This record gives sequence, structure tokens and C-alpha cells, in this order.
Amino acid sequence: MSDEREQSPIDYKSQLADFLRATREKLRLSTDEVAHAMGVKEPTVRTWERGRSLPALPTIRALFDLYKVPANDRPELEQLYRDARVRQPKRPWGKVIPEPVRRLYRFESAASLIRSFHTTLVYGPAQTREMADLILTTPGRSAKEREQLVDARLARLDFLRRQRAPRLVLLILESVLYIDHGAPDVLKGQLLHLVRLAEENGVEVRIVPFKAAKRAYQKVATPFVLVTTPGQRTIVHMDNQHEGIFVDDPDRVADYETCFKSLEEAALPLDASLRLLSKVASEL
Repeated sequence: MSDEREQSPIDYKSQLADFLRATREKLRLSTDEVAHAMGVKEPTVRTWERGRSLPALPTIRALFDLYKVPANDRPELEQLYRDARVRQPKRPWGKVIPEPVRRLYRFESAASLIRSFHTTLVYGPAQTREMADLILTTPGRSAKEREQLVDARLARLDFLRRQRAPRLVLLILESVLYIDHGAPDVLKGQLLHLVRLAEENGVEVRIVPFKAAKRAYQKVATPFVLVTTPGQRTIVHMDNQHEGIFVDDPDRVADYETCFKSLEEAALPLDASLRLLSKVASEL
């Protein structure tokens, strides 16, 4: 572990997945061969090795047999398996939140580092209730459903109240400061809220000038969030109009890491960013 934060079931699942993949590769077995031996489809083996799902305990033991795992190593591995299966506390999201988005929320709740880059909106948990309500007001969505979505979005910021809160870095394209969605007072409140998050909660809010972003923002076409767990597993979530897209392939994650670093280098320093936020808010 690279920090003092307690690991989560997500980390344990990732560690078990890494072990299964590394052991299979050491034995020079293909995922097809493992699938045939286990009586499952090949994509199922890949989901185990990416930490997306866990096999049943009898299957885990059968895998240990197939991989010739020494008997004295198995108790520790089975404990890792049990730790990975621990259910996280229920969250106030309800069925209104699609499963892919719930997955993002689960990662956020266990994260040690969260980095986001947004081009038209502020990162969801950092939105004010008024801004979230404005954005989530769409034709065909009931007031009750909208309220549930707003509550779920704002509840995500609870991670800042943890004893060992994650480091939160928000890179925001400069144009976001001027998109008022027809409600300048709401935008003003949002900008001042970002200043408070930085001053009172240590959130790193930095503005990326539009011209600088054009040079740094070439490989990636959508806003994205990088979520890193205490076990140093990083996933990428990209927003779209529906549920969002997850990326956990190490090579693709590395591309987003590189992109974020370039954007971070192009961003204004924290102090200058907060001054700009306050200035724009004062003019609304």
C-alpha cells in the first residue's frame, strides 16, 4: 500500500483478480483453456481477471486446484476472497440510478484520489443543489425522480467528510464559468460554492484556459473522471447522455492519466483559479 487509508472490498477484489491473471499467465494457460476446465464461457474468466465479478467459493477453490496453488497459501487467499465479497453500506441512490453509475459511486466512496476534467458542467458531487436540480430537470422526468437523482448526486460528496478523505482535483474548462443554463443566480452560487470547497475542504479547483486546453485535450473527446483506490487501482469514467462508460484497461487508463497530466500543466494555479471564480461570480 502506498498510503495509510484502509483498503476496501474493491481493492481486495482487484488484488485477487491480479493474482488469478498472473498465476494463469505463469502457467501459460489461455483464458479459453481455463474457461473449458471451469465449465464457463471465456468472457467470464476475463471478468474475474479484471475484478469485475467474483466466482463462487467452490469455483475459486477449483481454480486454485487448476493453478496448483500451494496448500499453505490458500487460507490467506480465501480470506482475501471473503474480504472482497463484503458488501458496502447501502447508499441513498435507489433504483433510479443505473448500475454503471452506481459502480462509479462505489469507487468514489472508497477512493484515495479523484481527478476530474469537465467541459460543460461541474463535477457532479461538487454541484450545488440548485445547479443539480437545474441540470437534471428534463422533459418526462418526474419531480420525485429528479429529487432522488439530486440527493444521490450530492450524497456522493460525503467522501470529503471521511477521516481520511480522498484528494479531490477538479479541472474545469474556463467556458464552464460562463454557462448559466438560463439561471445566472444559480451559476453565481455554483462558482462561490467551488471557492468554498477549495478554502474549507481542501479541494483543488483549477481552471483550464480554453486555448491551453485545445493543445492538451487531443486524445480524449469527452469529460472524464479518474478514480484511484488505496490499492492504487485506477478506473476511468466518461460521461455520456445515459449511463457513462467505464475504462479499466491499463493501457487506456494510462492514456487518460497522460491527458490529465497535460491538462493539469495547462491549468491556472489554485490561487489564480479561485480569483477568477470569484471575479466571474461578482459580475453575475
